[in-house]
Amino acid sequence: MKRWLLTIGVMLLILGCVFVILPPQIFNQFMDLVGLSETTYNSTTLIEKVVEVPPSKMINLPYYNQSFYINKGFSIVGNFTVIIGSSVSVFGFDNTVFKSWSNNRSGEPLFFTVSSKNSTFSYKFKQNDTYNFVFVKSEEGASTIILLSLNLVEEKHGPSIYALILGPILIAIGAIIIMFRIQPDILQPRIMRKDQEYAQMKATIQVAKTLGIPIKGKTIEQIRQDIKDYMDKEKQNNP
Repeated sequence: MKRWLLTIGVMLLILGCVFVILPPQIFNQFMDLVGLSETTYNSTTLIEKVVEVPPSKMINLPYYNQSFYINKGFSIVGNFTVIIGSSVSVFGFDNTVFKSWSNNRSGEPLFFTVSSKNSTFSYKFKQNDTYNFVFVKSEEGASTIILLSLNLVEEKHGPSIYALILGPILIAIGAIIIMFRIQPDILQPRIMRKDQEYAQMKATIQVAKTLGIPIKGKTIEQIRQDIKDYMDKEKQNNP
């Protein structure tokens, strides 16, 4: 039992030390794997203003476009509200497909919204590229005025507070277990030595009393010396 206890303590201590000295990137990946990470979001405003989708006949299908270079893993979050005019649909294209769509209206969008006067949309990008956000009116006629907001969101994964304190906690638990295990091995010999010393002192005092040697006000070493002197004197008197 004692051996297993010591082994567990050492293993916890080593594991805690490993967590503490792991490079941050590897530590974060491991914490993400075991579910001890948390996600934070950093948002940057790309555009927030009133824009106009120009007047049109449906055959011409004019549109309002905004393009941005966006890195892999980032998300776009947007919303719009029609202030004046007809409903609007939003289409998201990568740069290659947008060129084809703008020329002959062919190409598959990455995402789109249904025609609406008030809508919210989002999309997470899988590669670095220039992306186009196209706003198209649902009806021909006069211009449509919309209040537009686009935000770029970066998603970050990092260790939670529980992950950050995991290493120190394991180190503390391991150290406590080890100390609990080895404490008897350290203290027991000291206790035994003290018991032996006390027994020897008691025996010395008893011998002195038996021989009639005064002990009051004397140290144990003085009493032992008196006993030795007494025994030497007895030897001389009784050769």
